[in-house]
Amino acid sequence: MTELETQVVKIQLGDNRQASSFVFTLAETIDISGTELYVICEMPLFNPAAKEECQRIAEAITASLKRSYRKTYRASIFENALATINEELAKLVTLGKTHWLGKLNAVVAVKNNNILSVATVGKISALLYREGKFVSVTEASSNNQPLKTFEQFSEGKLKLNDMFILSTSQLLNHISIDRIKSLLDQNELPLAAQSMIEYLQSEMGPEVACGTIFALQVEAGSITDEEVDLGQYLAGPQEDDEQESGKSWIPPKIKSKVMTGASTGMLIAKNFAGDLKNKYLKPSFWRGVADRSGESVSIVQGHLKKTAAKFQPSQISNFSRQKKFFLISAVILLLALVANLVIVRVNKNQTEMVQSASAQLEQIESKLNDSNAAILYGDEAQAAGLLSEAQELIADLPAEFPDDAQRNLAQELRTMADDLSKKLSKVEQANVTNLGSLGNAQHLIDLPNFLATETNRTIVSYNKTSTVIADNALRSSESILDSIALNNNLAAIYNGSELFIWDINGDIVTGRFTTGIPSTADFGGIKTYPTNNRVYIIDRSVGQIKSYTTTGRTFGGQTTSVTDDVVRDAVDLAIDGNIYVLSGGTIHKFNAGSKQPFNSAITDFSDAGKLYTEINYQNIYVLDPSKRRIVILNKDGGMVQTLTSDQFTDMRDFAVNESARNIHILNGSELLRVSF
Repeated sequence: MTELETQVVKIQLGDNRQASSFVFTLAETIDISGTELYVICEMPLFNPAAKEECQRIAEAITASLKRSYRKTYRASIFENALATINEELAKLVTLGKTHWLGKLNAVVAVKNNNILSVATVGKISALLYREGKFVSVTEASSNNQPLKTFEQFSEGKLKLNDMFILSTSQLLNHISIDRIKSLLDQNELPLAAQSMIEYLQSEMGPEVACGTIFALQVEAGSITDEEVDLGQYLAGPQEDDEQESGKSWIPPKIKSKVMTGASTGMLIAKNFAGDLKNKYLKPSFWRGVADRSGESVSIVQGHLKKTAAKFQPSQISNFSRQKKFFLISAVILLLALVANLVIVRVNKNQTEMVQSASAQLEQIESKLNDSNAAILYGDEAQAAGLLSEAQELIADLPAEFPDDAQRNLAQELRTMADDLSKKLSKVEQANVTNLGSLGNAQHLIDLPNFLATETNRTIVSYNKTSTVIADNALRSSESILDSIALNNNLAAIYNGSELFIWDINGDIVTGRFTTGIPSTADFGGIKTYPTNNRVYIIDRSVGQIKSYTTTGRTFGGQTTSVTDDVVRDAVDLAIDGNIYVLSGGTIHKFNAGSKQPFNSAITDFSDAGKLYTEINYQNIYVLDPSKRRIVILNKDGGMVQTLTSDQFTDMRDFAVNESARNIHILNGSELLRVSF
């Protein structure tokens, strides 16, 4: 087994005199056993005076951990260390120090040989980066019982090139997982950490504090013995009070060393270049020159006009050689001056375009990073909102960018937005089976034993039991534009202007009903609610959902179940006691005629979609033809799953059997079955 050594970079940013939270980080080695200890604590800091109390909490945790590991190492030592920490925190509570209860975000980790033990509480990240993938190594908990502050822990073996990352939430709030992965894959750890620090310092306000530890597992002996303090290059000069200065450093006592040589040289060079840029190439300097150039051009133009009014070309012939020489020189200098002033003005416009595009891209990147962090912490509603804002900004981006770097970044952000959309939509490839061809109709006839289509009085049906497709196994004397199955082998059918009751077994059509029936152009779908024997129809012309009682083979009177403007644009409905309406790209919910709150995870459905649910179904199903997907939502509107397939080429209608976990789709004239 390869003996491992740890290369560590610790980042702590924030000024406790201004920050709204206190952050403490520790990375240290117990010399006797070579055991590595890591601690990060974060607590709210309501005023600077609370710093001492927060420091006491952090020191109680670290002191208890150190005491436990100065003893002889044994298998249960980490669990015992957590119990000791919990006892120490309980003592503080008995002394009246309770402000941290329910507000502590902390991680405690120990590495001994190649075994890593980790415990967390609150909102804090403990991630393992292995073979290009991030995995959360512990489940965070929030406990107001001090004797159980650290209640659960995880243990596992580390391998060569593994990296574990411990961090407060601010890292992932400002830098996406994908960007961290890219930085780690493309750079040595110190350079990657520097890039993260620079980005955090530019994005975080003075009220924000962040603590992060990166620990990379390398082969023992591969790190130089010389320890390098990167603080002056990573985050400016050190201050006396380490807690109040933002910096990244390598703990002097830990066995982790930072690679010197080329990496350090690159850091120094990069830092010097940044200083040069900040001191001598400030945009404000060039803006001032450009602004002054406008005044200079006006002055030059004025003098030229005055000179031209007085100057006669015939006078040149009377000039001496010296005057002619000086005149030509003056003209050349004047032309050079004008050319330079024009160049400065062009450069000013170019600079303004670059700055404007950069501001747009930075705003988009920030929202996408925040959306990604919200996904990581399980807040899908916030993630969807941030993604929507970012997508609106992406839509407003210019078609062309001033430079290649911005063009490439814009494309990366578009890709990132697409990836986040897929994450939020929980997109999966559907398991699709082609069952054969039905007729070329727009609606699927869903009956207890058959799935069918009707075209020109010919019904082509699929027998669910025998799986046989046949013509004229079912018959109807009326055309069927849309239908819904009722009890006792009956179905309600709509022919474009009238309702009928269809006896499926006897091929009999009765119960003609015409009162208040919408035309084909105003018809938006038909559904039934079995418990009250009523049929519901969307009438877009009046913005109503109308219901009709059914008694045996006849229809009774009409009532209005919903009146709302959203019904005027409705494309389908579904009923489970509540009435759900698909309109304007989203789902609206009604109960007893009144609109109810419903936060759909997706609000961009196509205007030709279909909706399906039933009284005992757990989910709502949406057929979305233009985006070639089936979206499954829970009945609070939350995302469950999105099914896609290359075979979804002409989706027209569908039927769902939730208990059998299959969906039948009329795709053109094909009947597809999707298992989910």
